[in-house]
Amino acid sequence: MISRPSLLSVFFASVFILPAAAHAQSGVRPKPTPADEDERVYTEEVRIPVFATDERGRFDPALEIPDVLVVEDDVPQQVKSVRRIPASVLLLLATGGELNPSMRVSTTREVALNVVENLREGDRVSVIQFHSQAQVAQEWTADREAAARALRSKLAFGRGSRLSQAIIRAAQLFEGEPAGNRHLVVVTDGVEAPARIDAKDALLVLGVDTP
Repeated sequence: MISRPSLLSVFFASVFILPAAAHAQSGVRPKPTPADEDERVYTEEVRIPVFATDERGRFDPALEIPDVLVVEDDVPQQVKSVRRIPASVLLLLATGGELNPSMRVSTTREVALNVVENLREGDRVSVIQFHSQAQVAQEWTADREAAARALRSKLAFGRGSRLSQAIIRAAQLFEGEPAGNRHLVVVTDGVEAPARIDAKDALLVLGVDTP
């Protein structure tokens, strides 16, 4: 079950840290040498991921700077900004359902369209469909209408279910996306099966030892 409001909503609070606090994080303060005294590292800003929810566990869009308290070594730090980072959402959709009648392409499409419809401004989405092989149906885009058109026109029924191959392809597609708010949404029955399969192998895939 996907909780749409909380799934795609991540805030980053940016905090100024004094240069002297850089050593405090490890708890060890090495004795400076003459060479060390000439080398200083200044930390201007630190980004901290914050998940904001209300008392019912739902996404709270009203988070502001006074609502955030950051403490380091018992010293409150100055919060400079609170902002939402746009999400990168990759839809990994199984379209090979000959072993499972409930895995209809129409149902998979409906689920995917529902996710796309609930994306927020600035979020990016990509779509991979997989059966005997993994195929990119939609490259990364912030255009929800374009993603919806790809879901309606490019999803096609196939044979087999190469889930592991699809996950590898998804990892490759994520490489170019910024870290921090990336999400993989998988619609599948979890079955891994080749494109051609006989009755005995089908029973084994489904966990049935004997006919």
